[in-house]
Amino acid sequence: MDECTTCEGISVGGVPSDEGLRKLAESGVRTLLDAREEGEGGEDISGKARELGLAYIRVPISRRKVDVAQIDRFRMAIADSAGGRIHAFSSGGKRPAGVLCFLACARMGDSVIEVFHKAKKCGCAIDKEFALKQFILDFYSSHRGDMLNNHFQHPHHA
Repeated sequence: MDECTTCEGISVGGVPSDEGLRKLAESGVRTLLDAREEGEGGEDISGKARELGLAYIRVPISRRKVDVAQIDRFRMAIADSAGGRIHAFSSGGKRPAGVLCFLACARMGDSVIEVFHKAKKCGCAIDKEFALKQFILDFYSSHRGDMLNNHFQHPHHA
């Protein structure tokens, strides 16, 4: 997945290279959200990120089983970011993009169909991220639409 900007105004992509980190910092990104699980591809870039003045936050989203606690930690990391632009990444970038689309739709009270539609527009085929897809389907089937709006509210970051 190439880098893109989600409906939440947060850029997402794969693990940034040294050059990618420099470009992110130059473009105004101030916070990196690392959604990789322990042992998931790519090197540890936390030190390089901090050298460039970027805040680095690990918020793993599982490839095997996504739960509300993981989504809440991701949402809170966004809300607690130090200001400035945010870039979220995983080995391929699809999980953070899918989570951001889910959060945007849940906040707006959109349907589950809209979650998948927004994710597809961002280049994230959630149907291939099986754990995330299952979490979203389970969440929507177990919560009334009006509850979605209250469960995952967070400030909008542009």
